[in-house]
Amino acid sequence: MEGVELANYYAEQAEAYWRKAGKLFRTSERLIAPRLGREAAVSVTGETEVAFKTLAGELPDIGGDGNIFTPTLVGSMLALAYMQTLERNGYTRAEAGKALYEAYYETFAGLPSFMRWMLRRKEFSARNMARLKEAAEASQRREHPYNWVFTHIAGNGKDLDFGDDYAECAVLKLLAARGRGEDAYMPYICILDLAYSRAIDSGLTRTGTIYWGAPCCDFRYFEGREAPATTSYEELPEYRNRAKK
Repeated sequence: MEGVELANYYAEQAEAYWRKAGKLFRTSERLIAPRLGREAAVSVTGETEVAFKTLAGELPDIGGDGNIFTPTLVGSMLALAYMQTLERNGYTRAEAGKALYEAYYETFAGLPSFMRWMLRRKEFSARNMARLKEAAEASQRREHPYNWVFTHIAGNGKDLDFGDDYAECAVLKLLAARGRGEDAYMPYICILDLAYSRAIDSGLTRTGTIYWGAPCCDFRYFEGREAPATTSYEELPEYRNRAKK
């Protein structure tokens, strides 16, 4: 896809993603209202929607519906749009990142236990393992320059259910290529993986990320293990093990 076709595709994806984000922004409005006021909190939601849809319209082709990570790329633009909107409303970047984490975590942690169990079952399902393995193999062909490139790791029957080593990150490549210093938002976007895992109890740990100079982002899942419970990336192993910045 390219040109108008690509822009129209992402416009549809952004609209669908935005509709699913209703609970997230109801949570956000509740959390930021004490600081900004109710009217301004609602306005942040509207401003984020406009910024998000603009950003989504500029996304590169990474395979469309044939790539299981297309929604992840689209969602990263929502995170970026939300943080930048909060910054325009008086938040520091660190404060915006914390607000994003808290809204994201509470949205999923607040789901009924059965729904969180279903999300966890989906993550560890044989179908998802097959999809990840297939996506990993496809990524090695590098047919889309802005796609993720990774290898899938099977569980060991002891302390690992599965893992993925990402040698290239689509979000980081995109933000760096935009040339606006937006790759500095990466730590706040990356920590959302841990927020989600913490909320559904899927036991994600990570010792390094490409952004912080590691050779790969080493995702390791073990169901029931406690994911890091912090809103600050500076408290994470991936930051403590950093090789740059």
